[in-house]
Amino acid sequence: MQFQATLHRPRGFTLFELMIVMVIIAILAAIAIPGTKSIIDRTRRAAAKNDALNLKNAIASYVTEYRRFPTRLNGPESGSAPILSDHALMDVLLGSDAETGPGGLNPRRMVTFSGNPARPIGHGRYRSGVVLDDQGGGTLWDPWGNHYRVILDLNGDSRVPAPAFLSGPGLLPQTIVIWSPGKDGSDEESEDNVTTW
Repeated sequence: MQFQATLHRPRGFTLFELMIVMVIIAILAAIAIPGTKSIIDRTRRAAAKNDALNLKNAIASYVTEYRRFPTRLNGPESGSAPILSDHALMDVLLGSDAETGPGGLNPRRMVTFSGNPARPIGHGRYRSGVVLDDQGGGTLWDPWGNHYRVILDLNGDSRVPAPAFLSGPGLLPQTIVIWSPGKDGSDEESEDNVTTW
């Protein structure tokens, strides 16, 4: 008996099978991408809330130490624009050289805020964290490249004016109010603002 060896060539995908696989991948991607964007947005909102609460705690620690708010502004606070988490506020909370010398607001060089380094996003803006300078000061940025907004009870009545995006009462029963303007960067649109109250 004689056996004949048959050669089997490896069989590749046909054009039809390849198109079916591509369609399946496209359908799965269409399902996954919106879900991924939603998860990223929720994560950014949680990070903004966490940073805003840390900033609020840092200001409260400063008040405990110095018995005043970390600003050169005096009350009453009604009608004033919010303080931003830029150098004017953060240099005090970070204990920069500029605020520890004569006339500085942090002569004991007490650091009340610490955070992760921010990532640059271009045009002098950063995302999610602190940008430190050579003097030990810096700025704090939210996950969308904006500074946080802060309103302090400068006149000591345990109330602050409500931000413009809130409808309803003109005052909030708080001593420190902080918010991020959110993804759109606008204080007027409240749907995406992240608040501490």
